[in-house]
Amino acid sequence: MKILVIDDEAMICQLARKVLERSGHDVVVADSGANGYQTYQDNHNSIDLAIIDFHLNDITGLNLIEKMRELNPAQACLLSSGNAPQISEIPKRLRDNTFLLAKPYRSSQLSDKVAEILDSIA
Repeated sequence: MKILVIDDEAMICQLARKVLERSGHDVVVADSGANGYQTYQDNHNSIDLAIIDFHLNDITGLNLIEKMRELNPAQACLLSSGNAPQISEIPKRLRDNTFLLAKPYRSSQLSDKVAEILDSIA
């Protein structure tokens, strides 16, 4: 599976890449919302899951999901943040295929959540 990780913290990107590649996934990382969206535009037909920091320096995770869903309305997205909203706080139009993971997370929590999401959308 191909996973796009968008986070402005280099340590998070490195951790996610290491953990997800160890699980057999093809991982692409981006260090900002703008870079992430450009990468998504170039690869949206092959991205199975986008893992997005809720509070990027240049755009919110929700705004980024909204833009991504203009290209692929069914795109699965995992929002990750230390103070991410509850699913009930996410606008209804964005709730389908949107999942949450609180930071900080352990490697096992990330790999388990990704496996759960990929199983649910398969």
